[in-house]
Amino acid sequence: MPLSNLPGPWRWEERNGLWWRVHQTQHIEDGPHTWAELGLHQFGDHGSRWYDRTGKPIPMLVANDLLADPDYKVIKKDVYIMGDQPVEVSTVWLGLDHNWWPDRPMKIFETMIFGGDLHLEQWRYSTEEEALAGHTETCKLVEIICSASQKEAKNGES
Repeated sequence: MPLSNLPGPWRWEERNGLWWRVHQTQHIEDGPHTWAELGLHQFGDHGSRWYDRTGKPIPMLVANDLLADPDYKVIKKDVYIMGDQPVEVSTVWLGLDHNWWPDRPMKIFETMIFGGDLHLEQWRYSTEEEALAGHTETCKLVEIICSASQKEAKNGES
């Protein structure tokens, strides 16, 4: 059985330009692998549209494993109550560059609102620092809307 078929938590690591898949509990390594073996030779070393949280190009297989790890994928989440419904502000690493214009910066992070008056509004960012700042600003916006919603509810009760 190939090592990569072993069940359990695998992590990709890059070492000197080669990729190793490391089993987290068995301490087994599968590698080294090149970009060509991972199906990216047609893109060259920097042609991938997948990036890690620092903005470094990574193979899609590596991104796939990272996307399955909520500790890596989720940057920040906050939940508010609007009326009697939860409103979630979620900021995540997308991995795939969602900017489709070649002359503009990559967009690999996203803040999105789930629930409330701004349900499914979203903003995308190039860096984790920008994403965290955007998350904070989005939370302020949601807090203002929740506060206004509570005031309207109280005025309706009077």
